[in-house]
Amino acid sequence: MVNLIVNTDSRYKDKPESENKPLNKIETKDRTLKDKKFIRSFESKIKSIINKYKLCTKKDRIIVACSGGKDSTTVLYLLKKWGYHVEGLIIDLYIGKWSKQNIVNVHKFCKEHEIKLNKIDMRDMFGCSICFIRSGIQEKINLKNCAICGVIKRWLLNKKSRELKATKLATGHNLDDQAETILMNMIKGNPAKSISQTPKTGIIEDKMFVQRIKPLYFCTKTKEFVSEKIKYCNICGEPSRNDICQTCKLIMILKK
Repeated sequence: MVNLIVNTDSRYKDKPESENKPLNKIETKDRTLKDKKFIRSFESKIKSIINKYKLCTKKDRIIVACSGGKDSTTVLYLLKKWGYHVEGLIIDLYIGKWSKQNIVNVHKFCKEHEIKLNKIDMRDMFGCSICFIRSGIQEKINLKNCAICGVIKRWLLNKKSRELKATKLATGHNLDDQAETILMNMIKGNPAKSISQTPKTGIIEDKMFVQRIKPLYFCTKTKEFVSEKIKYCNICGEPSRNDICQTCKLIMILKK
C-alpha cells in the first residue's frame, strides 16, 4: 500500500552518519510487524467510517480529488483496493515545478494501479494560472490566498465531477484538517460555517451538486495517536506520549 509510515526513530535524528547503524534482523522484524498492525488498524478505521456514515457504495461512481499528496493518494488507493468504481481528478494550477511534479506523480500512480485519471486545466477554464487570478483579486479586495484558491478549486472539482457523471466526490481531508477549519471559523466569529464539516456534505440534494465525502475524516496525520499501548514516563512512571513526560522535562530544565 501507499507508504504512510514516517521514520520517527530518535536514533536516526541529529546524529553523525557513522552512528546511524542499520537495524538488526530482530529489530527489523519487530518494526515490520508493528507497521503491518498499524496498516490493518488504519484500514479498518477507514472502512468503519465509510460504513457508519454511509459515504458510498459499490454502485457509486466516485471521483477522487487528487493533489499529489499522501492523503488523497491513500483515499484513491484504498477505494480502488476495496472494489469501488473510482477515477482520479487533478487540477493543473500552473504553480511552477510544484504543479508539474504533482501531475507526474499522480499520473504514475494511476497508471501503476490501472486507475483512470482526469485533468482540469486552469488555463483552459480561466485563461490563466491560479496565481494570476489570486494576485488580481488581492489587488482589489483583502482576501487570503487559501480563501481564493479554496473557492476556485471546489468550484472546478464540483463542475468537472458533475460532467463526469460522478455520484460522489472524495477528498483526502483528515481530522487535523477538520479541526483546523473549525478552529479558524471560531476565531473569525463564524462558527455556523462549521456545520458542513462532516464526513459527507450536502444537506440538500441538488442535481448540480456532487456530494463530497471524506473517508479520512477521523484519521490523524501522526501515528502516535492511534497507538494501542499507553506509554509511561521513564522518570516518574506517569502516563506519557513520550519516553519522558512534559512535566519531568520542565523539572529538568528548572534544575539546570
